[in-house]
Amino acid sequence: MSDVILESVRAIVLLGIVVFLWNAGRSKFQQTRKGWNLIIIGFSLLLMGSLVDITDNFEELNRFVIIGDTPTEAFLEKFVGFLGGFCILAIGLVKWIPSVQKLSDEIAERKQVEKELLKTQLDLQQTLAKEQDLNKLQQQFVSMASHEFRTPLAIIDTAAQRMKRRADENRLTPEEAVQRVDKIRDAVGRMTQLMESTLNTARMEEGKFKVKIKPCDIGKVVREVCEHQQEMSKTHVISYDLAGLPVTIQADTDFLEQALTNLLSNAVKYAPDAPDIEVKGYTEGDQVVITVRDQG
Repeated sequence: MSDVILESVRAIVLLGIVVFLWNAGRSKFQQTRKGWNLIIIGFSLLLMGSLVDITDNFEELNRFVIIGDTPTEAFLEKFVGFLGGFCILAIGLVKWIPSVQKLSDEIAERKQVEKELLKTQLDLQQTLAKEQDLNKLQQQFVSMASHEFRTPLAIIDTAAQRMKRRADENRLTPEEAVQRVDKIRDAVGRMTQLMESTLNTARMEEGKFKVKIKPCDIGKVVREVCEHQQEMSKTHVISYDLAGLPVTIQADTDFLEQALTNLLSNAVKYAPDAPDIEVKGYTEGDQVVITVRDQG
């Protein structure tokens, strides 16, 4: 009786496999695979062999299933069922497995292409974001330049007009000429510094930003920046206390001037109704501290 149960379980499992393969084989995607039908036939023959094994336990069923009359013929019938099933199944697998491997390779290749496309998309998004940032910087520069260039250009124009007027009146002394020329040169220097600041921004974007460290008279730098800003901001009063600063430090003078100029110009810009701006310099341990305070 136990043999009948085991053979029945085997037959049920094989029947389930055949039904599953048959339903899966109805899919157009599965039908394109080579050897699929041979795999179904192989499992079907194995199922037939299991059914024959079950009928051997029932004399009344034996005569319907067994073709031959002798035990030898019955054995051959089962042998053909199992052996033929395994052989056809093996042939089907040999044909089917390469197609599965090919499909797997195609899927892997497609995923790689999708990965590369995603990377390209991310690169394009980053490039677009960078272009947008550059456009924003360009707009900011145009706005800043139109404002910042106006003051030194006005100083140049005013000094030139006074020189011409005084010269026409024959009242221009050498000392006054030197003074006017110094103002013009100072204004030109500020414009040059503004353009250099813009170039430094572009160098930073390109990764070519270089700092040139050398001895720097920090007090002189802060004082000159304050005086320049005072000339451009007549409505504000810029006071400074630099007694606590050392004589020299190691720094990049140009970038230090640029940073201080930005701080002071922002203090003026964001405190239009509060004229007092205080600049203080001192040391704190081995650090040099410079503060800019406004009332805006």
